[in-house]
Amino acid sequence: MLELLKSVSFDAMKEISQIVANLATTLVAIAAAFWFFMSRRFSKRVEFNAEFQVYESGDPDKSVLQVTLLLDNKGQVEHHCGTVAFEAVEIRSDGTPIYDPKHGFVYQCGNIVEAEAEYYYVRPGVCHGIAKVISVPTRVKLLRVSAFFIYSADRLKIETGPHMMAERFPLRDWTYLVIPSWPSPGRSADADSAPGDQRAHVRRRP
Repeated sequence: MLELLKSVSFDAMKEISQIVANLATTLVAIAAAFWFFMSRRFSKRVEFNAEFQVYESGDPDKSVLQVTLLLDNKGQVEHHCGTVAFEAVEIRSDGTPIYDPKHGFVYQCGNIVEAEAEYYYVRPGVCHGIAKVISVPTRVKLLRVSAFFIYSADRLKIETGPHMMAERFPLRDWTYLVIPSWPSPGRSADADSAPGDQRAHVRRRP
């Protein structure tokens, strides 16, 4: 009788152990799924893009180019961006950019976030557009527009010059965009209309 009780008790313990093990596995899977869902939902998910509109200026030697940088918040967290910078440089016929104003058109704005504003905020589900208007010589056929922003409310001073875009490298949480633009009146462009491998290239640093 004692042996029978021991056998039943041993079998019961095995079943309980198996149930506990299965429950632990299930809880781990649920926790992992919850972590993945929450990290995806609340991660930094601002899509960076640009659109361009070109207008006649009244001066036959100049066109007006409106650059609109788009911060599209796909996540569930409001983001504050205190540093947004861009440049527009002329592209030579061989496809190389010009960074010396003595040899071509170069426009660099530094940080376009106004000091009075301190930062731009992008609410969840909202696409925030930041527009800047510049004057471009009509002789220029193609521009390369590069821009970056930082996931931070800190408004940083960005120095203009040939290495302005490289100022992002020592910083954290930046997103970089490069896209071509045709500064001819009546033309407009965005990442989807850019030809071939010259579509917008976006890089991020966590």
